[in-house]
Amino acid sequence: MQIFSFLYCFVFFSFFLTPRPELAEAYFILWRLTGDTKYQERAWELTLAVYAHCRTANGGYTDHPDVNSLTAERNDFQGKHILAGLFKYLYLTFSSPDTSLLPLDRWIFTSQAQPLPICGTNGLDLYSRELCSAEPTTFCSEEKWPSKSERLACRRSFVRNMTREAFSVYRKYAWGAPAVKPNFRVPAYGVNFLFPGATIVGAMSTLWTMGLRREWRAGRQWITKQLHSAAFTENVRTVDLVTNYLGGLLSAYFLSGEEVFLNRSLELMYGVLEPAAFSPSTGMLVRQFVPRTGQTSPNDTTNYISFIGFQQPELILLANLTTDKSRSQKIAKRLLQVRRLLVEKSWQSNSSGLFLDQLNLTSGEPVGSEVSLDNAAYLYNALNSYIQLGRGDGALLQLYTDAVNASLRAGMFRLVASGSENNSTNTMVVLSLDAATGKEAKVGMTDFHCQLGGMLALGARELLLVNSSLYRMHLQLAVELAETCYQEATATRTGLMPQHFWLKDPRVAARGVLE
Repeated sequence: MQIFSFLYCFVFFSFFLTPRPELAEAYFILWRLTGDTKYQERAWELTLAVYAHCRTANGGYTDHPDVNSLTAERNDFQGKHILAGLFKYLYLTFSSPDTSLLPLDRWIFTSQAQPLPICGTNGLDLYSRELCSAEPTTFCSEEKWPSKSERLACRRSFVRNMTREAFSVYRKYAWGAPAVKPNFRVPAYGVNFLFPGATIVGAMSTLWTMGLRREWRAGRQWITKQLHSAAFTENVRTVDLVTNYLGGLLSAYFLSGEEVFLNRSLELMYGVLEPAAFSPSTGMLVRQFVPRTGQTSPNDTTNYISFIGFQQPELILLANLTTDKSRSQKIAKRLLQVRRLLVEKSWQSNSSGLFLDQLNLTSGEPVGSEVSLDNAAYLYNALNSYIQLGRGDGALLQLYTDAVNASLRAGMFRLVASGSENNSTNTMVVLSLDAATGKEAKVGMTDFHCQLGGMLALGARELLLVNSSLYRMHLQLAVELAETCYQEATATRTGLMPQHFWLKDPRVAARGVLE
């Protein structure tokens, strides 16, 4: 198997940035799995870029409207992902390779960066094998900190301080709201973003990881007193309830062992999600609904496979932790039903071996023929669920591997040459396809594609553990994707990742890259 090069002109078309955690996640995973210190250095470059170009005068961190402008007026929205994922991944990247802090052989990280335990590996009674089934102000310069261990400690403290000040701004001006506008010092709301305390729940595992105990206690108090099923009164996007709320609460439970977080998880599942969040005929997660009334929009007849609950690690945990066996079995049966539908309808219904993007919630039939990896949470969930369940369900690893290989055969991953013929550099890009024709739907990438580097690196580790010769190719893909995202970030004037970037004027017709 070999990856070939093709020549393209690679340019930016979108300059907006949301300081999301996907690139930081890829750096963290690749650092932990390869030990290559370049990923620590790149994570530090990202840290300084976020500090320099996203930090507000009040200490919050916002979106950046133009990554190629040093003077553009910044937006005023500090999303929950900054505290839930970005700072946590940066902090963990500056840990030692042999650290006992959330090691990857004992923890998985969900799509919302929440650490959940791998069954039977943590020495915890909370998830034993028997439950398995389904501060410094300096910028940490080498001159001031000549020792590598001292520099890493300095960098951890730097990110810890960034986290503390971002949480402080949220706590002071928007406590209990979904997010904060740090410039105007008011709560922030948005479309599909009306969830109470979303920033608090998302940040809990980050606060615990960094030892920010005062902030942790404040968050725990709010969750204990304010987060109840009755608080969810507005229209919500279902996948966010599962990944942000269930994931955040379960992660806080396993990190601390405090029962309040488990109790809130069960209340959320059976008081909010269970009555209306699942399609009665297919068991798939609906796109959105109103918890107070249980109503779903009549126009929401489809959902993306990334959002419909394919082997969702959060739901697997709840199935194993629920003492009511009838409820536990209901979750488990629904997961198997959705898994079967995805394989039969989204995967086997076309000859490409690719998963189609959208399904009808009532029939499970595919809607359209587009295939993309813009948000490959369904693959990441399959891989994480395989690991989380103690690697006992080999069919999940096979499904994940087959899907990645089908994407390769179809030409969705391309290692291309960008620049002039005399001065070109290799660039990995990810394409979307029309499965019916095999033609490209769009040629380009988003910041979400940077998360694929971390996913593929973890998948390569699992392939190595089962003695698959494919692990080298999957690891190479991970490294190349991380390299692309790094190069595109450093090509901007701010050093921040653009939200979208894609190819223009292909000089050579694109072909499949796997032989």
